[in-house]
Amino acid sequence: MRVCLDTDEYRPPVWKSYLYQLQQEAPHPRRITCTCEVENRPKYYGREFHGMISREEADQLLSVAEGSYLIRESQRQPGTYTLALSLPDV
Repeated sequence: MRVCLDTDEYRPPVWKSYLYQLQQEAPHPRRITCTCEVENRPKYYGREFHGMISREEADQLLSVAEGSYLIRESQRQPGTYTLALSLPDV
């Protein structure tokens, strides 16, 4: 069996260079690393995991730099993790 493709219908994907340029210009997030040893650190989180800290403590740590992030365990719902971000002012 032979299959023919109509060349008028086939169009190869077009790379959108403006999207690539936009990605290159976007700010890169900075992780806030934990300097102490955290018990029960999930194996899939790195040094950005701070354990069970309050939202206020996370906000204080994030105030150091715009575009930074950390991961913490919720105090209200243990076993639930939160990605905390410091976004630049727009």
